[in-house]
Amino acid sequence: MVQLEDRGQISVDWIECPNVEKVFNEKTPIVVFLPGLTGDRHCGYSKALIREIARRKFKPVILNHRGCARTPLTTPKFYSADTIGDARAGFGHIHRTHPQNPVYAIGVSLGATILGNFVAAEGEACKLKGVVAMCAGFDLFSCTKNVERNLFGIYNMGLGINLRRKLREHEDALKPLENILKINLKEEIPKVKGMRDFDQLITAPTLGYGFPDNYYRVASLGPRLKDIKVPTLLFSPTDDPIPPYVSIELVAAIYLSLIHISEPTRPY
Repeated sequence: MVQLEDRGQISVDWIECPNVEKVFNEKTPIVVFLPGLTGDRHCGYSKALIREIARRKFKPVILNHRGCARTPLTTPKFYSADTIGDARAGFGHIHRTHPQNPVYAIGVSLGATILGNFVAAEGEACKLKGVVAMCAGFDLFSCTKNVERNLFGIYNMGLGINLRRKLREHEDALKPLENILKINLKEEIPKVKGMRDFDQLITAPTLGYGFPDNYYRVASLGPRLKDIKVPTLLFSPTDDPIPPYVSIELVAAIYLSLIHISEPTRPY
């Protein structure tokens, strides 16, 4: 467990893989994975990525969000695309415990957005050797609209089911919000049908954004790409149910123009 400044906590899972443990030393690359909105080490894509990392004899590590991977929620506060402080605490712990190992990071969906925002905020001070951000939220406005209408809203409904499950799992820890926000959790949780509902009920009011649109504006990765100073690979499928293709095209144009006018100071 990594303790946070606001008395919250996150968990860092060091995955033991026999073929990696045999050769692990201070030169072995560590690859840290940040899952999506409702993901953790137990979901299918996490397991697949862990296997692929271990196959290359790199050390896989999962940086879990607050309240995920069966980690108790110790404050009435969840995570968001802009929880840079949590990421900084997690990576800081990894760097302190393994100061000699090169550390890389991979994020998927929300995890990719958090990772990108963290790397951008760190700027030249970022200690990561390289970053991969898959299906990041470059424009959270369009991501939310896209998931609500794409595939007849089925993907959004699936997220809603997982988010309601997570809220019920941590209902006791979230109880103080009833007085703070003047709500009844037992009445409000069933109304969470998807991403925007969750952001309306929990993310925006508890993290100081007020309303979801303010959160989407502040936490979108696109405007922060110019601040990333480490080798970074961004990619998304054109038929992704969350980041729409138009936002990917726009960000690609911005990012490529930045590369075109910049002078790389190290090998990419």
